[in-house]
Amino acid sequence: MFSTPTVVGDTLLIGSCAGKFYAVDKRTGKVQWSYDIHQDGNQTSFHGNPLITDQHVLIGTDKSCASDGVGHVYAFDRTTGKVHWKYRTAGTPTDIVRIGSTIYAASFTDELTALNLDDGAFRWKFATGALNQDCTLPASPVVVGRRTFYLGLNGTLYGLDGNSGRVLWKHDFAGRAATKLSVSGSSLYLGNSSNRLFRISVDDGHIQNELSIPASPEGRILTDASDLY
Repeated sequence: MFSTPTVVGDTLLIGSCAGKFYAVDKRTGKVQWSYDIHQDGNQTSFHGNPLITDQHVLIGTDKSCASDGVGHVYAFDRTTGKVHWKYRTAGTPTDIVRIGSTIYAASFTDELTALNLDDGAFRWKFATGALNQDCTLPASPVVVGRRTFYLGLNGTLYGLDGNSGRVLWKHDFAGRAATKLSVSGSSLYLGNSSNRLFRISVDDGHIQNELSIPASPEGRILTDASDLY
């Protein structure tokens, strides 16, 4: 299991690497509803964390980088598990994030896709052009205000207009991402394969602080601006 179990009210939401998504009563363990993603193609896994709205549970699926694998972004009804819509991808192993009526997710092919929250209609796509020969998990996008930020497998951080996908700025960090992208206030935080941690301005992408560490960082940076740097 890679996706973090999520609690909403009295319900625990879990994505299994056996290809099933479950909504479970957190008090009794009784399954309220489940969905088997095998019925929609060759996919098995939930790597990213869901986005929960008043009506939906939105989650991405994949089968790693298998040449015959597929993925989807699903919008399940929170109460019944009914599929409100699904959007097919090359595999979506990242968290789902949102600005207003638009959601964002990335794929193993290093593409960031924007979809309409209500019906899954395609809005725009941004591709870095980077190859993923090692089948590296892409970093999940994050949002600040009306902007979306994506750390590509090519080591470049992109700041994009959330409505159009237009690149507002980019910064090449000369090394692949080693952590997930985190945000606190007006700063982004990341670590990469050059054994460095960075704090970056969301406004223009300039490096506000940089810290060398003994080894390559991993996981997600937990941010407390009073303690960092």
